[in-house]
Amino acid sequence: MEIESEIRQAEAILDALGWCSDEEQYDVLLSMAKAILKPYWIKSHPRALWLKSGMPNLAEDSLPLEDQKVDEMYENLLRLAAEGGCPEAQYRLGCNLYDSGKVREAIEFYFKAAQEDSAPAQWCYGLDVLHGNGIDGNEKVGLSYIRMAAEQRYEYAVEFMIDAYKNCKYGFKNNESEQQKWQRILPFCEYRY
Repeated sequence: MEIESEIRQAEAILDALGWCSDEEQYDVLLSMAKAILKPYWIKSHPRALWLKSGMPNLAEDSLPLEDQKVDEMYENLLRLAAEGGCPEAQYRLGCNLYDSGKVREAIEFYFKAAQEDSAPAQWCYGLDVLHGNGIDGNEKVGLSYIRMAAEQRYEYAVEFMIDAYKNCKYGFKNNESEQQKWQRILPFCEYRY
């Protein structure tokens, strides 16, 4: 449990960087996070690798690298974290694969992350299954994943539910109380990329 606690502590420090306007303080916080995470990077802990992939100045601890090499470093860290089971990395890798035209492989990573309750992955996987994009289509399964994402207040999924009830799409009947339920949730949604 100590490992997870330390990684959450490093994650909180990294989140604080977004609010830090003092450059010196920023550097101190970044150094603190790196010191906490370094032993876990060495052990290839998936969540620690995920956090490293998103750190500012990713390649600053290595020899000067061309942009292409930094991109490769990011992709390697992301893949290691995803294959190690980190849901955020699985979702992000899925997005990158999808954007590069590797839809089938992307869907595999969306599915893995969706199984770990990643709302953005549930949304993407649900849409792909619903529309049979890169996978056999199945409306019932696709809608169930979209609903799971909506229940986690994932903005796009909630908007989908509102529209489905309002416009009687995908077998939904015009149900004003369901539509209003989702409409009330919408202001409290968050977009998680």
